Amino acid sequence: MFQPVEPNNPIIFLDFDGVICTPNTYKSKHKTEDWWQIDIINADEGSLFCKTRIQRIEKVGRSTGAQIVLSTAWRNTYPLPSILGWLRAKTLTLPVVGKTDYLDDDHRGDEILLWLQTNNIQHTNWIAIDDTWDIMKPIPDEHLIKTYWKPPHGKPCGFGRVHIQESIDKLGGRNDEIYYSRQSKDGLLDQGHS
Repeated sequence: MFQPVEPNNPIIFLDFDGVICTPNTYKSKHKTEDWWQIDIINADEGSLFCKTRIQRIEKVGRSTGAQIVLSTAWRNTYPLPSILGWLRAKTLTLPVVGKTDYLDDDHRGDEILLWLQTNNIQHTNWIAIDDTWDIMKPIPDEHLIKTYWKPPHGKPCGFGRVHIQESIDKLGGRNDEIYYSRQSKDGLLDQGHS
C-alpha cells in the first residue's frame, strides 16, 4: 500500500484539515465549515481535498524530493486505500511512505517523533504541516509549517502560496538533481517549463 521509505529524502508529515481541506471545501460539500458538526459517512470524502493546496504540496515535494507520511487524524477514520486514492485523484504523485501511529488526540508531535525513531530516520530534513500547533509539542519551530483553519486577517486558509518557499527552505532547499529528474520524467523540460 505504501511506497518504500527513501531514508535520505526529506519527509513531509501531512495533516489534512486546515492544510488541504479548508472551511470552503467543507461548506461546499456539507453546508457548514465546522468539521466537528459533520457526521462524515460519505464514500468520497476526497471531494473535501482542495486540489490547489495539494498542488502546492506537490510543488514542494517535486522541488525537494520529499515523501509524504500521513499524520492526519483521517488515518484513523478512513481506510488507507481510500485516502491514497482520493489524494491521487486530486493529482498528488509524491510517494506516500507511511502513517504515524495513533497515541491519542493530544500528542501528534510525539507520534511524528516516534515514526522518525521507528523508521531510523537520522537526517533533519523533515517538516510537519499542521494547523493544530498545540498538539505538535515537542516539534521545534524549524520543523513546523503552521497553517490555519480559520486564519487571522491577512493569513491564508490552509496551505497557502506563502508556505511553499518556507517549506522548501525548511527541507534544505531545492534539490536540483531530483527537481530536474522529475521535470524531465514528466516531459516538462521539453515544453519550456523549467
